[in-house]
Amino acid sequence: MATIKDIYNFINTIAPFSLAMDFDNVGCLVGNEKAKVERALLALDCTEWVIQKAQEINAQLIITHHPVIFNPIKKITSDSIVYKLIKKNIGVISAHTNLDIAENGVNDCLADKLELTNILGLQDINSHPFFKISVFVPDQQAKQVYKAMAAAGAGMFKNYRGCAYMTTGTGTFLPEKNASPVIGSIGVQEYVNETKIEMVCPYNKVDDVVNAMKKVHPYEVPAYDIFEDTGIMQADYLGRVGELISEMQQDRFAEYVKTKLSAQTIKYVCGNRPIKKVAVCSGSGASCIKSAIKSGADALVTGDVKHDQFIDAAHYGITLIDAGHFDTEDVIIEPLSEKLRKEFPNISFDVTHHSYIKGI
Repeated sequence: MATIKDIYNFINTIAPFSLAMDFDNVGCLVGNEKAKVERALLALDCTEWVIQKAQEINAQLIITHHPVIFNPIKKITSDSIVYKLIKKNIGVISAHTNLDIAENGVNDCLADKLELTNILGLQDINSHPFFKISVFVPDQQAKQVYKAMAAAGAGMFKNYRGCAYMTTGTGTFLPEKNASPVIGSIGVQEYVNETKIEMVCPYNKVDDVVNAMKKVHPYEVPAYDIFEDTGIMQADYLGRVGELISEMQQDRFAEYVKTKLSAQTIKYVCGNRPIKKVAVCSGSGASCIKSAIKSGADALVTGDVKHDQFIDAAHYGITLIDAGHFDTEDVIIEPLSEKLRKEFPNISFDVTHHSYIKGI
C-alpha cells in the first residue's frame, strides 16, 4: 500500500517542489510521511469544511493547492486547522507555486479551459541550463537503456522527445578481485563492442534519468558522464499566453471567460482592441500586466485584481479580467486527481470544489 511519501514523490515528478517560489511553503506539511493511504481528498484549500469531509469519507490524506501552513506558527491551539488535522490523524500535502509553474499545472489547465492554442510561457522567473548525459552500453543492450532514459525524461526539448546521438566503438576494462563482471573474467583485459548514448536532460530530471539508466544497465558499474550544457536553457514561467480560436469583442470575451470557468462573478476593464491573444495567470496575477503587454496579449485573465491595477490596464489599453482567485485555480483539481488515480489505482482519490465564497 502506498504511503504519503509515495504520493509526495509522484507529485514531485509532475510538479517539482523545487519550482516553488521563495516565499512559498510546500510539501508534506502535516502528518507522518510513512502513513499508509487508502483514500485521499483533493481541495484547493484545507478548511474546516474540507477536514470534516475527509473525516466523513475516512481519508488519511488531504492534497491542497494552497499551503495549510503558510506563515510561521507560534502556537497550535485547539481551534486551529493544524491541531484538528493532527487530532484526526489526517496528513496534508500542499503543492502551490510549484504547481502553478509546472508544465501541465494550474496555468496550463487555465489556458486549456479557455481553449487557447499555441500556448507559451508568460513571465520568465528562472532559467536553468540543460545537462547532457553520456553512457557507454554493450551494443545488445543499447536500445533498452535508451528507452529507459527517454521514459525518465532525457532527450526532451521543446516539441521533441527521445532525442539522442549514438556512436559505436570499443570499450575495454580489467575486472579486479572482488568484481562481479557481467562480461569478462577476473584479471583478464576485456574488449567489448559498445554504444555511446548521449542525451540532453532537463535539470530537474537528471537524478530520475540516471536511476532509470542504472536500473536496466547490464554492467555492475556503468560508465557515464554528466555535463552542464549551457547551449540549451530551460525557463520556468509564471503564467501562460495563447490564442483564441476566433477573435472576440471585449464584452463577449468577458462573458466567455465567466462561462468557461463557471465563475460566480467577474470584474473587468475593456482594452482598446478586440481579443485574440490572451495571457493567463492563476490566482493573484495582475502583477503580470507588463509581461502580458510585452507578449502582445490583448487581454489578461487572473484574479484578486486591485483597483489601481484595473486603472493601469485601462491606461495601457489591455483588457483585464478578474475571474476570481478560486475559479482561476480550481481548474487543477480534476486533472490532478486523474493523474493520481492513474498512478495509484488502489487508492481512492475524491475531490471537492467547496468554497466559502459566494457571489451574486
